[in-house]
Amino acid sequence: MKLTKKLIVAFLTLALTLGCIPYTTTEVQAALQLPPSKMTLYFTSTSNKPFGYGITIAGQPIDEHASNIKSTNKNVLEIDGLEANGYDDTIILFTVKKLGTAAITYTIGDKKYQTKIQVKKYTNPVKSVTITGIKNGKSSNLVGLTNKNTNSKKIALKKTVSDPKIQVTAKKGWKIMQILYKSKTEDNFKYYEKPVSKATLNIFPKSKLIKPKAGGYRITVVYTNTKNKATLSSVYNIDTKPENF
Repeated sequence: MKLTKKLIVAFLTLALTLGCIPYTTTEVQAALQLPPSKMTLYFTSTSNKPFGYGITIAGQPIDEHASNIKSTNKNVLEIDGLEANGYDDTIILFTVKKLGTAAITYTIGDKKYQTKIQVKKYTNPVKSVTITGIKNGKSSNLVGLTNKNTNSKKIALKKTVSDPKIQVTAKKGWKIMQILYKSKTEDNFKYYEKPVSKATLNIFPKSKLIKPKAGGYRITVVYTNTKNKATLSSVYNIDTKPENF
């Protein structure tokens, strides 16, 4: 009899222990981060040709992917499929075709979700930007290089520049999130945890200079819209061909 009681106690203890499993599962599911229900994109294609984007479902491996993925307006955006981002994230790929509004709908488990996307005409988020030793024609202000597209033409650096820096001011309604600079030998960035309206940053501090035709340099400034939280980048290609944006 005593043995039977011991077995019952052991069984109950095990049952109580196993009873914690659903709570653990809930915590894992809570790590799932869905895209926002609303978002804004700025159509950066100057030729009005289709342009690819993606929204990320964080915490969901590709083998547990969303299903029934659809666009409510295929004339504005079209679904391209899914792509894994590391081990734990899934990206829903889509192509923007023109300005307008559409929603991406998808199902995870037995729940249906959607992200409503408004596609707006591209606008330059830059008020002024200077980079030591770089000019756009006769002007030191490079703002005109990104009036039509986020990606500038190839800019020639005609002489070696010591201790270069970038000074940038965002337009009203925009703020600076990040400045990235990349060369053949250096790849670094400055992230502003609280976005700023103006920024001055010494770039390429390891070399302390930039040289003509030294493999090319690329400087990228990332902005966020203070109202709709959309992001845009301004890319400056120094002695290097523009990226395929």
